[in-house]
Amino acid sequence: MAERERLDKLLSRLGYCSRKGVGAMLREERLLSKSGLKLRFDTKVTHEDILLDGKGLDEEWLFLALHKPAGYVCTISGDEGATVFELVPNRFACRNPPLSTVGRLDKESSGLLLLTDDGDLIHRFTSPNKEVGKKYYVKLAKPLAGNEKELFESGSFVLNDAESVREHKGYEQLKPVEMQLISEQEAYLTLFQGRYRQVRRMFRAVLNEVVELHRVSIGALQLDQLKVGEYRHLTREEVNSIIPS
Repeated sequence: MAERERLDKLLSRLGYCSRKGVGAMLREERLLSKSGLKLRFDTKVTHEDILLDGKGLDEEWLFLALHKPAGYVCTISGDEGATVFELVPNRFACRNPPLSTVGRLDKESSGLLLLTDDGDLIHRFTSPNKEVGKKYYVKLAKPLAGNEKELFESGSFVLNDAESVREHKGYEQLKPVEMQLISEQEAYLTLFQGRYRQVRRMFRAVLNEVVELHRVSIGALQLDQLKVGEYRHLTREEVNSIIPS
């Protein structure tokens, strides 16, 4: 049997309104029980029984794939400009627990970004022991020198830039990165760890600059036909296919 909870608690937990705001929805006759219950703010209901404006409520569990545009930041605060949370319904960020990004893409980067309200799954995805491959398309300012693939795939490539000195007290030895050459200024890179701005810093270390960075897949999940700025809900089966248990 589906679990019941107070109507005001359910709607506030899903981010639709504050618990006090449910009264206005009831007065405006926006809420309906499919089973015919007479609704009050404290009526014990099931998630599946409630209609809001004639539609079912959002899923209890959220896991989204978003095609992030360049120029958007992965924070709720808009202090640095437009945020990816502007691309999904406002109520998602008001849920309890709130929607959060699974890792980040920097402001200048685009492509596949995951978001969820499941803290345990965020931990699973970002754990360094899981090694979920993330594939990026990279376009460079200058032609490749020719030895980047050997360096990046060696497992002995070291970053000793200012970021490494500040955060790691010296240098970072990176895990092997798979590199597939496309042209003299383009490549695909698959990373199995998530250092801060790692791809950009790797190419800066070999005296080049990334001018375009686009994430095309995470594990088995492809960006597919999502248009820029669009998102879709993922099933639990899709999520489980991305990351080992």
